[in-house]
Amino acid sequence: MKTITNKLITWEEFIRRASSHFLCKPLPEDFLALEEEEIDEFIDENKTYWFQNCEANDLYEIIEVLANEMEHLHKHGEFEFEL
Repeated sequence: MKTITNKLITWEEFIRRASSHFLCKPLPEDFLALEEEEIDEFIDENKTYWFQNCEANDLYEIIEVLANEMEHLHKHGEFEFEL
């Protein structure tokens, strides 16, 4: 695996990476261009077993929290992506 360091990573990429912890497929690259209902539908269709009872908007908030933490840690050199 290759570790990515000192690379500018967009907030959208952090969201996509975080979403893969809760969804069977990460949010699509163009998810910001989607309507809220389309994002909710994607989340509902791709929830992992453990989050089946979680509402889509609540799960998106959880994904955002993880993405924000990942971004914070990355900016402070404590988190790196591996490919």
